[in-house]
Amino acid sequence: MNILLAGKYFTGVNPLNFNIISFFKSKKFNIKITEEKFDIDFLKMNEIELIINSGYGPIISEDIIDYYSNKIINMHNSYLPNGRGIYPNLWSIFCNYQSGITLCYLDKDIDTGDIIFQKKINFEDDSITLKESWMILQKELSKSLIENMSEIINPINLYKQSDINEKPSYHNREFSEALLRVLPKKWETTHHEVKQIGKKFNFSYEKFIASL
Repeated sequence: MNILLAGKYFTGVNPLNFNIISFFKSKKFNIKITEEKFDIDFLKMNEIELIINSGYGPIISEDIIDYYSNKIINMHNSYLPNGRGIYPNLWSIFCNYQSGITLCYLDKDIDTGDIIFQKKINFEDDSITLKESWMILQKELSKSLIENMSEIINPINLYKQSDINEKPSYHNREFSEALLRVLPKKWETTHHEVKQIGKKFNFSYEKFIASL
């Protein structure tokens, strides 16, 4: 199988998702790695069959999404449909959402694709920092992708986010960066400190952005 690993968490000397790379190599999969923008011609030329997105910045074009329907996997560190968009771990703590991870397909909207796998992650220790909890979520995402690879290749039990009985939440870059500026120690801020700030806004995204 020819797989494209797209995003900054696959690149570098010691990539965050090194275990995924090692797993695919052990399975004799042919992998290509990039964090640069790619087009449909690049994918066809390399006969790519599956794309896995982890920290990939550029917007993937609609022609790629159409051609690779249910073949682009999004590794997202929130328990969707809550936490769509940027900095999902931060918003999960600030808004008192359920923390977790989700493997879903990429579609034309933001983090709205069909869910392959998701898992709730509870952080009992409020002294943990946002950076520390983010790392826990990312490691769990990598582990879950490896464990669910057969389901990813041959999906059977997909479910639509629209079928989940929960109001979705989406957070854009402008307001996410605004919240980050409020944090006393940025990503080294503890969950307790984030919750104390969130409490001032009744843990409401809408009330926070109305205050700006």
